[in-house]
Amino acid sequence: MTLDEVREAVKALTPEEQAILAHDLLKPGTGMTLDIEKAWVAESARRYQEILNGEVETIPAEQVFERIERARAEGRPVSSLI
Repeated sequence: MTLDEVREAVKALTPEEQAILAHDLLKPGTGMTLDIEKAWVAESARRYQEILNGEVETIPAEQVFERIERARAEGRPVSSLI
C-alpha cells in the first residue's frame, strides 16, 4: 500500500477512528492506552483548576530541582521528598 493509498483509507475513517489511529502512531511503545491518556488529561485539568482556585500551594521549579539535588547528594531517594 502506498502512502497516498493510506491517506485515502484514513479519510474513510470516522473522526474517532482517525483520533485513535493518530494516537497509536504518535505514541509507539509507550504502553499508554487512550483511556489512560484521557484519565491523565482529566487529572491535569483537575490539578490546574486547584491551582487557579488557590486550593494548593505551588513550588517554583528551581526549588524543586534544588531539593532533588540535595536529596541525591545526601543519598536519600528522591521519593523521600513526596
